Amino acid sequence: ECPVCQKSLFDEKTGLSATALANLSPHCSSAYHAKCLIQHCAQMKKNKKEALCVVSNKPITLWTRTKQAASLGAFWIERVEMIGKQLGPAQDDQGRDRPLSMAIVRQKLHEDPTLTDEQKEYIDDDPSGLDKGLASCITWGGSVDYNDCAKGHSDYKKFLVTEGIWQYDARRDEIWFHGWGLHPKKRCDFCQSIMPLTFPCDETQGSCEALAYCSEKCQKSGFKRHKLTRQMWQEKGPKFAYVGW
Repeated sequence: ECPVCQKSLFDEKTGLSATALANLSPHCSSAYHAKCLIQHCAQMKKNKKEALCVVSNKPITLWTRTKQAASLGAFWIERVEMIGKQLGPAQDDQGRDRPLSMAIVRQKLHEDPTLTDEQKEYIDDDPSGLDKGLASCITWGGSVDYNDCAKGHSDYKKFLVTEGIWQYDARRDEIWFHGWGLHPKKRCDFCQSIMPLTFPCDETQGSCEALAYCSEKCQKSGFKRHKLTRQMWQEKGPKFAYVGW
């Protein structure tokens, strides 16, 4: 839905929009009806305030206009999530869970009969050359950034970003859905070993860097070390936790 007028951005079945859409990525993952965004920015300027995104509270610095909803990350996110639910994680030679290759996800989307040929052009590459469409969706993953400053600033804290729906490894082109459980390569936040992490920190759940430990000993040892992390997440993070699948 458009954050301003609360009306649907595009038809869920066809993916088509009756009016122009405003795409704020990669600076922000939100999308608006273009006319609503223009009115919102004009109102903020009239009130002598900085134009901020209604959803992320980030400055609106640049956006592109489009009528093709497939260029929006929001168009793909539910479709990708459904594939994750249907397929489940891949497995190695020893039967252990491992991330899923994005090549499989892209192939499933190409086989989706509900997508038009024009929309499928945004699966492998963005026709506009602006890295939007599926590429922006996979990088985003549905996460929300609760930092008060922009990424790259000295005060920016990665743990103030939610884990979203999945974790994407661009180097390996693999995806891990958090609904499957903890990432198989996640390490203990105290001893850094890759073992079953059966002692998660409830106070940081939902963060992309949520704390988890392999033993009660490591959990106790890491309690003081990660005190600031827990406090900042509780103060600035979301007030509700994603319950998963």
